[in-house]
Amino acid sequence: MQRYKFHGDYRLRFVFAKRIANKLRKYKGWIIIPISISSERFLLRGFNQVEGLLLASNIRFCSALIKPVDRAYQSHKTKKERLQESQPFLLTEEARSKLCHKKILLVDDIYTTGRTLFHAYDAIKKACPKKVQTFTLAR
Repeated sequence: MQRYKFHGDYRLRFVFAKRIANKLRKYKGWIIIPISISSERFLLRGFNQVEGLLLASNIRFCSALIKPVDRAYQSHKTKKERLQESQPFLLTEEARSKLCHKKILLVDDIYTTGRTLFHAYDAIKKACPKKVQTFTLAR
């Protein structure tokens, strides 16, 4: 995961593709939402690691979250610092009506404290989804 995410070895997304596709098969009819990264992080890395995993797995997704400000890497923070992090996500205007009364699956690559998924859920719940679940590749 470190080589894929932090060293830019984009080809490694295919290592996980079959397993992700098999796990997400049961979410037919759900709206899949990957955790977003800031535009600064995208320019630095060259790709969104979660979207890359979904694309390699042939999973359709909705980019409903925006992360307008780049912050320090979560992996460089202590648990206490992660838990004190303020809301980094905004919900796109297009997503507000699209997610209303729908089943949503939030997808992230790594679960450490759960704070990222908590913030993503907090942003998405404003759209009044029917149900929200999460999926992460690693913990």
